[in-house]
Amino acid sequence: MPNGNPDYLEDEFADYEAYFSPISEALQVFAIKHNLLVEKYYHEAPVWSLCFCHPEGGSAKLDVSRGNDEFVELRPVWWIDEYESFCRNLKWGEKERISRENTVLTKRLNSALRAVLNWNIGEWSDVAKGYEQIWGRYSAEEFEAMSPSWPTPKL
Repeated sequence: MPNGNPDYLEDEFADYEAYFSPISEALQVFAIKHNLLVEKYYHEAPVWSLCFCHPEGGSAKLDVSRGNDEFVELRPVWWIDEYESFCRNLKWGEKERISRENTVLTKRLNSALRAVLNWNIGEWSDVAKGYEQIWGRYSAEEFEAMSPSWPTPKL
């Protein structure tokens, strides 16, 4: 029952596991090599996220999403939350279809990681607003203390 959803079906989870099985070792080896945290199926989505703290601040991840039998979709994202203004600054990379062949996937993950680490503050794709109801309950310090501690990536 990931994320507390009692309606999450075991068959759906088994299907996700079967889909990612041929590339799971490549994803895990890449994550270990680069000191990234693997987060699988967040909110029951067919996605493996390779998560880390961005050196400029905030959080980032490389999302590897289910595609079809031949490809996965790779999309990097970085965000910095501004609790005082209830905004999340987001930088999205282009969504890219990548072969499920492990060598090709690993090469593209390397390129995506390097690209994200070279992004700069202010180059945002979007600024999401409207977090007052959630973020207004806590101070920035309290919210940060509740947030997961993601690792610092290594190249």
